[in-house]
Amino acid sequence: PRAVLQARTLRHFFRRDDVLHLHVVCRGEELANIRDVLGAWSAPWLQYEFHEEESILAGSARADTIGRFRQQAVKLAAAEWLGAPFWLTLDADVICTKPVGVADLLPGGRALLQYEPVQYIDVFNDWAFGARFAAGSVTPPSNQGVAITPMIFAAPIARAFYAMVEFAHGKPWKEALLGGALLDEIFHRGGQGWSENLLYFAAAARLGSLRQYHAIAGIDTAQKIYSGGIWEPGGWKTWDAERAFDRSQPGFFEICSSYVDTPVEFVSERIAPFLSQ
Repeated sequence: PRAVLQARTLRHFFRRDDVLHLHVVCRGEELANIRDVLGAWSAPWLQYEFHEEESILAGSARADTIGRFRQQAVKLAAAEWLGAPFWLTLDADVICTKPVGVADLLPGGRALLQYEPVQYIDVFNDWAFGARFAAGSVTPPSNQGVAITPMIFAAPIARAFYAMVEFAHGKPWKEALLGGALLDEIFHRGGQGWSENLLYFAAAARLGSLRQYHAIAGIDTAQKIYSGGIWEPGGWKTWDAERAFDRSQPGFFEICSSYVDTPVEFVSERIAPFLSQ
């Protein structure tokens, strides 16, 4: 249901003179059903492709790997199989709220990036832990924090991350993330560990190449990737949908977080007037 809400909003708002290729990754047993449901929302400017998670992870994940980490590794792996210089990550609880196209997301040929203050990062997004694993001892960008989904990744930084991890750990990067000692340490820490964005930023900080590939919201442009959403339990009760869809406000997406049990029916009802305009 959440992915259908996303499909409805993307079909309504994505600019029809561009083409958005949506690569949906799911478990093999779910693929046929998801293809049937989302395929109905395809359009000339909105094209879906479907992939089995296992084909991307290639047997590198242990059976007890936490699902969140499998999902995050899939996002990082896109540089290996997508063949694109940039890719936008959209979890199923992200909805599109404004007209948007490729040029909006890649101002001046660099990927739009939006930071959140460090205090807003979930507890498992521990910079020191992620930086030590991915890139040795590096310093996070001062006073900037780390971005959350939706985020645009650059392939050169992702490939550099693969090389850093494989050099440091002596094994394929996905195996290092999902199948070895790192996973044991995560369990030992009570499930705290890494996020895909955290590891990506650690690699970019070591390379010193973040600004080469990214335009920073609030510095290079007033536009934002997202403008808020529903993040707290019960937050849906006070969610200002009208502001989310107000075209005078920056931000192309909102996150109606599934982690806080936001009712899908509520979101569907609140966004319906803006999709009929």
